[in-house]
Amino acid sequence: MSFVSREEEPEFSPVWSMEQRSSLRGSVEELHWISRSLRRLGTCILIITLVDVGMLLWGLSRGIGSGYGGQSSLLLSIIVLAMANIAALGFFESLRKRGDAIFQELSDELQWHVGRPSGEGVPQNRPLLEARIAMRTFSVAAELPLVPGRFGGAVYAILNLWLAVAAASLFA
Repeated sequence: MSFVSREEEPEFSPVWSMEQRSSLRGSVEELHWISRSLRRLGTCILIITLVDVGMLLWGLSRGIGSGYGGQSSLLLSIIVLAMANIAALGFFESLRKRGDAIFQELSDELQWHVGRPSGEGVPQNRPLLEARIAMRTFSVAAELPLVPGRFGGAVYAILNLWLAVAAASLFA
């Protein structure tokens, strides 16, 4: 998702070396990749959680102890989905932490080279638009759907554990 073509690649700043520009561009591309991965993973976590809740409710609507023969396979499915979702949450957090580290380093690098403000309060050099977009995109993608914030992952993990325990106690 590059907004700058290679032919009209802007200079970051006259004081940056080619090596600094190359590492900055690599960091921006990695942050874009992490953002896309977080967005996809967050959507999968939401969908799997909703499917798990639906399976539990469907099993309950069929009646507990009514002789329904598929209860053991339903129980196994709910538990496997819940554990897979908890593993996906761990991967999401790992990616988010990596993205946070890149975000902080990019932020520091861009602030370091922006320069002192001129008389009107406008910086002499502005950070590359693509880097700023990558940083904003990451900030949005680092939040889980429906449960944003610092404890979103914990809420999903507790819900999935509860689903597995509830299924085990109801269908075992």
